Amino acid sequence: MSEPSYLENILPTDEEIEHNFSCKENVVQLNRKARVLGKSYLGFKKSNDGKYEPCIEKPKREIKSRCSHTKLNFDSKHKNSFLCASITKEDRKAINSYFWNLKTWAEKKTFVRTAAVRRLIRRRRRRDFSEKRKWS
Repeated sequence: MSEPSYLENILPTDEEIEHNFSCKENVVQLNRKARVLGKSYLGFKKSNDGKYEPCIEKPKREIKSRCSHTKLNFDSKHKNSFLCASITKEDRKAINSYFWNLKTWAEKKTFVRTAAVRRLIRRRRRRDFSEKRKWS
């Protein structure tokens, strides 16, 4: 009988490999990484016995259609005018790919905060119309 070689003791068996791929923790870690990068991943759904099972495939992130603020209004320098149409399709693709290539949610949050322009609130409006003053 031959003794087991050194490599047989180090290399994982087929059962160990299968266990690692089917292990829920590994699926969760892979899903977390894929979700941060905007790739498709498996979503979990609660089964009848109360356990969460990976079953719903979520699609990868893609650029949505352009918003309706397409009128370029360079003549009027009004504070309320949106300049969404000034961003070209190539710029939108570059911004999208740059955003989804960021490695963490904190980096993505910082990117959005630095890219957005903040304005002060000029006039607050009531949420509920039934709360209007009755004596005016």
